[in-house]
Amino acid sequence: MRWPVALIVGWVLLALEPVAREALRLGNPSASPSLVVPLVVFVALFAPGVTAYWAALILGFLVDVTTLRGGLSTGGVPPMVIVGPHVIGFVAGAFLVHTVRPMMMKKNPLTIMALSMVVAGLVAVVASSILGMRELLLVGSWGDGGEYRALSDLAARLLGSLYTAGTGLVIGAILLWLHPLFSFHDSGGRRAFSRRS
Repeated sequence: MRWPVALIVGWVLLALEPVAREALRLGNPSASPSLVVPLVVFVALFAPGVTAYWAALILGFLVDVTTLRGGLSTGGVPPMVIVGPHVIGFVAGAFLVHTVRPMMMKKNPLTIMALSMVVAGLVAVVASSILGMRELLLVGSWGDGGEYRALSDLAARLLGSLYTAGTGLVIGAILLWLHPLFSFHDSGGRRAFSRRS
């Protein structure tokens, strides 16, 4: 895989994600799609395992670093960057995709759409669990006034994972069109597929 191409595409999707989240927001708590998850799925479908895991780790780190989390329920704590939830979630998602990829039709954008929804759901469960446990350990409760904030956060993230299926279809089609630029190779050193196949 050509790392510069993957990093440039990841940077563009990461830059567009806040705009897309604001424009495509649904309801309150806000559920919004992810633009980076389809790239994680795409790389995990075509790259060797170690490359896919490193790409997922880097993309997860970048998403965590660019996301401000609200302060704890006790108040008085300013929003902060928490590294970890998306790193672990993206690596787990890449492992899932890499595990099931022999059964998938790689050249189909519907595959990227379906796997994006599943991976976004996995990331939702992992991120909500980590952030909920952090709040439970540091504050001693799940939320302010007995409110179970971790559950509402999980519900919004799971709704966003359903919403990610739509962006996964569009971004998946674009990424499949850009596939030759990534220069993926299988373990035998051959190209994964070309436009003529």
